Amino acid sequence: MKTFITGVETLRPLSSLLDAVRPPTGRGSTLEVHSTPFGCEVFLNAVTRGSVCGVVGNRPSLLLTDAATALGSEGGPVFTEGPNKELIGIVVCSVSWCRGEWVGLTLVAPLISVLSAKLRVAPEKPSRPLSTHPLQEVLTQVDECTVLVRCGNAWGAGVYLGAGYIVTCAHVVKSYLSNKLSIYCRGINETAIVRYKTPDKKAYDLALLFTNPQRLEHMQPAKLSNIPAEKGESVLAAGFPYYNEYDLTNLMPTITSGHVNTVSPSMIQTSCCVQSGFSGGPIFRITRPKNVVEVIGIIAINVTSDGGACFPYINMAVPVTVFSSLLAQYILEKDETKLKAIENNKEMIQSQWRLMPYRSKI
Repeated sequence: MKTFITGVETLRPLSSLLDAVRPPTGRGSTLEVHSTPFGCEVFLNAVTRGSVCGVVGNRPSLLLTDAATALGSEGGPVFTEGPNKELIGIVVCSVSWCRGEWVGLTLVAPLISVLSAKLRVAPEKPSRPLSTHPLQEVLTQVDECTVLVRCGNAWGAGVYLGAGYIVTCAHVVKSYLSNKLSIYCRGINETAIVRYKTPDKKAYDLALLFTNPQRLEHMQPAKLSNIPAEKGESVLAAGFPYYNEYDLTNLMPTITSGHVNTVSPSMIQTSCCVQSGFSGGPIFRITRPKNVVEVIGIIAINVTSDGGACFPYINMAVPVTVFSSLLAQYILEKDETKLKAIENNKEMIQSQWRLMPYRSKI
């Protein structure tokens, strides 16, 4: 006598799952993560959304997203955003430790790559190129003005201003007197020199670099905004936290999204995920409807506790309104005395950048 259990589906082979998944979306697109943080039933099927910050490998083999997840989210499905919600991946790591800091990005494995490798079949070619995205124009503008800066063992990002000039953070090029200073951007590797550098541990932690402008003709100068940042506005951050130093041909910055949390004349604080390698990189505003990308700040630091704990979603940037006119004058006149004005000796400003409370004038 056979017994039939209703409501139970027969397990299907992996090949049927391969037919159901879709190629991953490209950098900058929005995705949705379904998970159960901490394995707690109270949080069952929690949904978080974020952007694809970076793509690793040609297949690709890994996606980086700023969709917030927690321990216990591993194994959760990842979908495209929208009414169809196509399955594209699975969370493989929600919390990780790298180079002495917590990584604020979630690692996602594209299921089409995983299942194709397991079943030993050629992965389906994407129905649309990974680069095809409504905001591709925005990503192109970001890529064309953001560079990787390396000085000895230190590295960070920089913003191309045109005429061979690049602005970055002073602490990124701290050892430039004893180490080679190099710029990498879109397949080009060029040596640079320091034209100006803020003294160590002093606001605003900026440096101006110069390299052969003929080698950067494929780059586009960044548009520096003359409109101050506004609390609550959406922004993007760009930097190079992870890259393959043996293959820099297809180097592209990692891009994270967030909002401006607080604003002062001398500091912008954002909620973008910022790791080591973002220092000197830009904070972008996207002006709609033409999708014009403007730099409103230069990333300087994120918050670190006395115990060494790093908070990647709390970070500070130098407003471009502090230095943009001074750099423009120097580029035109080559008068280095103009750059000295970037150094700010006001006690209130120095205390603010050390995250110390203001002293009362009473």
